[in-house]
Amino acid sequence: TGTGTGTGTGIVIAQAPARAQARKAQVLMVVQAQAHQVAQARAQAQAQAQAQTQAQARAPVQGQARAPVQAQVQARKAQAQVHQVARAQAQVQARAQARRAQAHQVVQAQAQAPARAQARKAQVLMVVQAQA
Repeated sequence: TGTGTGTGTGIVIAQAPARAQARKAQVLMVVQAQAHQVAQARAQAQAQAQAQTQAQARAPVQGQARAPVQAQVQARKAQAQVHQVARAQAQVQARAQARRAQAHQVVQAQAQAPARAQARKAQVLMVVQAQA
């Protein structure tokens, strides 16, 4: 019957690929949701900039002296918003990269698990033989 070690590890190792797959799916869902949010924010910023440009084009004649200053201020605001969206997207990509690296480490650790289990069994066997 053996020494009784490694009976539970077989089950854990068998379940490992399914767990890794579930983790990957979860990471993918999060990344897709974040990408969707970034796309929405970018579309909103562009729509806002466009609306401001159209509003300035329809500005009344008496406010023409002030219109260029307002246009500059609003253009800066729109630009800042676009930069903010770009920064958010960069952060999302960095987080996704980190998650992928982590998932890769987990997969590597799982790939090494059978070899480690084998080494443990060999060590136990050596100890048992030495005692015998």
